Formats: sequence, structure tokens, C-alpha cells
Amino acid sequence: AAAVQLLNVILGNRGKTMEGQSEHPFPQLTPTLGSYQALAELNQKMAAGQTQALLIYGTNPVFTAPSHLPFAESMSKVPFKVAFVTHMDETAGQCDLILPLLSALEDFGTHVAEYQPNGVEVMLQQPLMEKLYPESKGYGDILLEVLKKRNPEAYAAFPDYYSYLKTAMVKAKPVFKVSDSDDHFWEDALRNGLVKWDGKPTTLEAKLPALTMPKPAELTTDYPFYFVPSIRADMRDGRHAYLPWLQESPETMTTVVWDSWVEIHPKTAEAMQIKEGDILQIQSATGSVRAKAYLFPGIQPDTVSMPLGQGHTQLGRFATGVGVNPYKILDPIFDGHTGELAMHATRVALRKTGEHQMVVKDEGPTTLQNGQKLVATLSADQAKLSKEI
Repeated sequence: AAAVQLLNVILGNRGKTMEGQSEHPFPQLTPTLGSYQALAELNQKMAAGQTQALLIYGTNPVFTAPSHLPFAESMSKVPFKVAFVTHMDETAGQCDLILPLLSALEDFGTHVAEYQPNGVEVMLQQPLMEKLYPESKGYGDILLEVLKKRNPEAYAAFPDYYSYLKTAMVKAKPVFKVSDSDDHFWEDALRNGLVKWDGKPTTLEAKLPALTMPKPAELTTDYPFYFVPSIRADMRDGRHAYLPWLQESPETMTTVVWDSWVEIHPKTAEAMQIKEGDILQIQSATGSVRAKAYLFPGIQPDTVSMPLGQGHTQLGRFATGVGVNPYKILDPIFDGHTGELAMHATRVALRKTGEHQMVVKDEGPTTLQNGQKLVATLSADQAKLSKEI
């Protein structure tokens, strides 16, 4: 990232094709990014008994926290824990009070993108269907009820979150430089799905901070492979793994469904006498998981990779017990500049278990061209490149 930024400065792209974040008229709506460091600090406070109540919304740290951060154990020391969820997950299972939420298709809400260089847009989430369960509430409605208990006079005028949201947006009309009537402004906002403020982008700094790259563990005979946990375009961090159609959707590169796997280069697999479907134990200094081998020529011979998102112990019948969770074998190695967990700094070893299962995927056999020689190929060392050039 630093090299790309420096190159853009040299090419004069700053302020042209490369713009800074726009100033936000509503700082309270600015997205707040979480971090591993913040999670570690919370874990430390919970373990020390310094947290009396914990509210969980939109995250599942019991699942995503690496094993060297005993979040579930520390969370058990908090006297009162509340989960706002649409589905029961690992973190909600540790809570004292579970409040089922409306889904995004049933509720109103606002969304603000993290990076907006060309003005600021506040996007309006709107329900597309009636409530499946009339007694359920949205996150905004629950918070509004709590605020009414604390300060009834200030919030008595709002029967629900919709009325609160409409009033707040209408009051912001001067900021958006709109002269329409209140009702017309609100109808336009709902029709467009957003309101926009044409703010100026902030000035980009040309200075680059000194960077300290995380030092990964050395490749040794005990741990001879780089380990790369990858994020699937569909599964992401696994919060929607309870959806059967998502489990059934083929992964983009491998077309594997309903499972976890470990990608290994064919030459490495040949040297280790590993075949597709062999169940391997992937061992790091922190822990181990078991997964089926998938031979993939697009990976480096000294590297193995596993997708994130599977390995749930509590997320409904379509996700529980499906695959394994690579988060749990990541070593405690951190970026020196940000303090974040270095996701690709773990080193692992592979061990054959002697077990074998078929890899379920849409592409069929992984033998190139199914043995039909549909396309002729020629390796670089066989071609007389100098003569061709």
C-alpha cells in the first residue's frame, strides 16, 4: 500500500484520480472500524472482571477470534451479556439475553460507506417485505425503547424507529441544501435510496510513515509451508453460512461446495504422495485442523491455503459441523505499525492421516482437459523464446 501511494504521488495523481476522504457533516455516522487490538483489550478487561455488561451486535467474536485469544472464556466472566441477532451463533450462545432481530429485508436503517471521496452519501435501508414474526423488533426500535426508559420526555414523540429516522433526516435538510417540503424531501430520499452531501475531499498527505513489517515465523523442517487463510467472495467471514443455498454455491476458483479444503500445489502433492481428497492435518505452532486436499496449480509450491467462513459449532443445522475454522490455528504474530493480527504470517506442516474422502465440487475431475488434449500446451523451457522474439 505504501509503494502504491508513493507511485501515485510521483505520477501526480494526488487530487486527480486519487482523492482523499470527504469531510462528513455528521461525525456520529462515520463508520468506526474495529481492530484486533480493540478486541484484545476487551478480552483483557473481561478476563479481569472489569466489564459488567456486554452488548453484541453484528459480530461473532467467539467464532472469529484466534485460539490464543480466549474470548469465550473471558466472556463467561461478564455478569450480563446481550446478543442482538437474526440467527443463533457461537457468541449468542454465550449470552444471558438473546433478542431476535428483524432481517435487513424487514427493517429500516442507514448505511454509510467507509471511504467516500466524492461527497458523502447516507444510504437508506428499507423493508422489502412484511415481518415474518410480528413480535420481532429491529435494532433501532429496541434502542429507541431503551432511550424512552431513560429519557421519556425527549423520545416520547417517536412511536417507532421509522418516525425517529424520518424526523432526523428531515431536520438535516439544511445540510443537504434542499428547499423541498419535508414530505417531498423524505419521499425523494426513499425513492433514491440515499441522500447526498456534496462535500469537498480532504487534502492527501504526501508523507509516508515509517513502516515496520511483521516478521513471520521462519520456514523450518517442522513448519515448511506458508499458510494463507483466504476470504471467499460468497462466504466472507462465515456469518451467512447458515444459508443452504450459499453452502450449495460453488466457490469461484475450486467449485467446492459444503466443505473446507486445503489448497496445495500439484508438484508439492506429488512429492508428498498426496492425492485430491486425502484428509490432511494442518499443524501450526498454535493448533491444528483437518481438511481434504485440493490440488491447485495456481498456488506457490511452498504455500497452502484454506478458505475462511466454515467450521461453525453453533449457527443452525446447515452450518454447524460443516468444515473447519482456520482462525483457530493462526499464530500470535502482529503488524508492528497497526497492531493487527498478521493473517499470513503463520507457518504450518502437513501430515497425511491415511483417510480419504471425495471432494464434492461442480467442476468434476481436476485432471486438466479430462485427458482429451483439447488444447496443446508447451512449457517455457521447451520453447525457443529467443528465436521466437
